[in-house]
Amino acid sequence: MKKLISLVIVAIMLLAAIIPAGAATTQSPVIGYSESLIEKISDDKIASLTDIKNFNVDDVKTEYKISDAEGLEKFATIVAESQTVADEATGKMKGHNFKDITVYLVADIDVSTSVDFHPIGNNGSNEAKTTPFRGTFDGQGHTIKVSINGSYSNGCGLFSGINTAVLKNFILEGKVVSNNNSTGGIVGWIQTSTISNVLNRAMVMATSKRFIGGIAADVINNDVDNLTEGAYNTIVNVTNEGNITAQGQVGGFVGRIYAKETKNYISKCINYGTIRGTVETANMADKNGGTAGIVGNVYNGSVDISECYNFGDITATKQVGAAGIIGILRTAGNSVATVKNCFNKGEITCVAVDEAGKAYEELVGAYVKENAIITSDGVTISPILTVVQEASYTYDASLEPKADEPVVPPASGDTDNKDDEQNKPDDTDKKDDNNTAATDKNDENAASTDKPGTTNTSNNTEPAEEKGGCGGAIMGTGMVLMAVCACGCAIVSKKRR
Repeated sequence: MKKLISLVIVAIMLLAAIIPAGAATTQSPVIGYSESLIEKISDDKIASLTDIKNFNVDDVKTEYKISDAEGLEKFATIVAESQTVADEATGKMKGHNFKDITVYLVADIDVSTSVDFHPIGNNGSNEAKTTPFRGTFDGQGHTIKVSINGSYSNGCGLFSGINTAVLKNFILEGKVVSNNNSTGGIVGWIQTSTISNVLNRAMVMATSKRFIGGIAADVINNDVDNLTEGAYNTIVNVTNEGNITAQGQVGGFVGRIYAKETKNYISKCINYGTIRGTVETANMADKNGGTAGIVGNVYNGSVDISECYNFGDITATKQVGAAGIIGILRTAGNSVATVKNCFNKGEITCVAVDEAGKAYEELVGAYVKENAIITSDGVTISPILTVVQEASYTYDASLEPKADEPVVPPASGDTDNKDDEQNKPDDTDKKDDNNTAATDKNDENAASTDKPGTTNTSNNTEPAEEKGGCGGAIMGTGMVLMAVCACGCAIVSKKRR
């Protein structure tokens, strides 16, 4: 018996020597929003923070807290007034852009019924100049519920715009509706900023408008004079569950990238929302399209997209470019993209404007106007697109929504399951009215709130008209097959991967 025990001990020691240190604790990277990524601050620190309602422009702190709806409303106004409104008596600015300041959200907040809340950085006037937030907003895992519906021409979302800012660690619920371009769930436009560990459950709609995204509508670099060398935008560990509907250049994460002076990164993100690019006017049928689960249109600039999944159904009606990851990549705008270790599992529907051509569906509906070259290895379309699928990267099937998972009613108070013009609950028919994003499978405000892996976890001149069709990249098991066409898609292409 003693010999047997000794042999067992020796065997264990040998195994310990063979297995690399730390191998037992190796974990796959987190895809999408996760509470595990949040660095919680202590109760003592929360108690010591200055409440935003006590903000004083003559005594600015380095940290603040927002603890209720009144505080969030005041925060929105302070940012809006940072460059636009001076006190008549003192001549000093009333507001602040919060550069080098951290703002913590320390409670769940509902401003969905508030008449005083407007996008952070916009004072509620359509003519007002949007002033960007430039600090760090740390939601600490809390939820903000909104009901934004109005004309915000300079950026619409929870934030109107952000510049050299960080937004992280929160959940957005409700709805964001606007009749202007650059409408996003989290932010209207983003420049040289980072959005990380955020979950959007809000429905976003801007019918007849463009540059619409579940997270950031427009990635830009308008403020070129203030760009630093090596400037970049990053969206990482973000989940979108909200349904998104717009005219064109619409994505689950980003509607349009128009940022040739910066590098743009989207990584470890996952979309469950239904994404629809619709057309209501004939002159928009062949112009500025792009509908996708991640980025609608890379108009001018470079983007690296890695380890991103799309499960949402994608529909482009009388448009060009529908795909799971990137809708359109324009050669005319000197756009460059790398798509690495990404997967599409959504159903792609592309109905374009004539009877020529085909509709491709998987990763990129690559709209290539000229000089398209398909290499012999079937991987690179020179020189603008590279698709890489590493053998060492394993698709995480646990993130897929369950087929029998019940649909959770919208959290915003809308219970009609449809995107009607005013977004009011006027029926319960669950129909898709007026070319909108509502479906009986994935209702208007959000997909299910308990999906596996989620852990409850602008200002540019409009580009010139472009014509073309749908092209794409099809990814199969063990290989990558690339195909491109400059054509119109007359037929519907549907497939559940």
